[in-house]
Amino acid sequence: MKKNLIKYLLILFIITLITITLITLNVTVFIPIRNKIIEKVVEVNLLTNSSIILTGSPENPYSSSNIGNIGLNTDLWNLASNSKGSVTMILRNSVLYVNVNFSLARYLNSPTVLGYPEILYGINVWGGGIPAPSPLLPLPISLYNITNVQLLVNYSIRDINTPIDFAYDIWIVKNVTTSGATHGDIEMMIWLYHTNGIVPAGNYITSINLPIFINGSEVNANWNIYVYNGSGDSWTIITFELNNPISAGSVSLNLGNFTKELTHVLSTFLNWNENYILNLKMETIDLGSEFRQNTFGGAIYSYTIYAYKIEIINNVIENASLNEILTQYLYNVVVVILPKSQNYMLL
Repeated sequence: MKKNLIKYLLILFIITLITITLITLNVTVFIPIRNKIIEKVVEVNLLTNSSIILTGSPENPYSSSNIGNIGLNTDLWNLASNSKGSVTMILRNSVLYVNVNFSLARYLNSPTVLGYPEILYGINVWGGGIPAPSPLLPLPISLYNITNVQLLVNYSIRDINTPIDFAYDIWIVKNVTTSGATHGDIEMMIWLYHTNGIVPAGNYITSINLPIFINGSEVNANWNIYVYNGSGDSWTIITFELNNPISAGSVSLNLGNFTKELTHVLSTFLNWNENYILNLKMETIDLGSEFRQNTFGGAIYSYTIYAYKIEIINNVIENASLNEILTQYLYNVVVVILPKSQNYMLL
């Protein structure tokens, strides 16, 4: 510490002498301060170090709890009351364990999926009741502002012949609501994993490549896009299905890439108005797993989430350090020769 102080005092003394000389010679020196543009990543860890145990059953399909900026819900929205079994969600030491175990799993209504045990972030379109989101990503937010948001999840899935997906379920609405989606609203699903026996809603539209990071390495991943273009009072569902499903690993994706492709697909293939889409509001980001009945009439599988983060990436201008400024100054006045009685801008 003392040596550094002596060093800077000596440099300042030399600079003072040089500056007095330059003033005497009527020479002006401009110091270019070379600022740096760096990427600054701010992250929100959504799985906190808390202990929670939830059990969802035919008698209690919506077992839920709130912690930090998220809600947890067993969400057995299409499970009939005469089913037999349960879903447990255990949060312990910032890790979420989900176990689905039904010896008999019957559909309440149409045989689509039985449920979607999930993590909820934002404002819950279907009933509210979850914590306020982080100020770093204060949903709801207009779609045109979703440019620098990364979603990162580290997970593993143990499937026992049950048709499932593991996916983000993102709700994009024209008006902020807790009463459910309606016509003109969009449900965007991003399937990171799926098995045979479960397919996206609607019709296949096209396939695209979008980059993601798998275990830290960038991969130009191929996605199949399906759209159910809602009619009447129903909303529109667009699904990005990863062509090579990932059953375990760390997956990071740029949410803006997907909202951009959503806008392109709906406006190009289905004649949606682009400005209308961009002014819609992203209200809820859910992460979970849909499941269907297996060939034996039950449903058995589990998944674990080891980490779940939202990352906001900003370009930040970082000022040059004092050492960099002094070094540049000395270079300008010592290395460059200045004729007497002339002014220069030194670059």
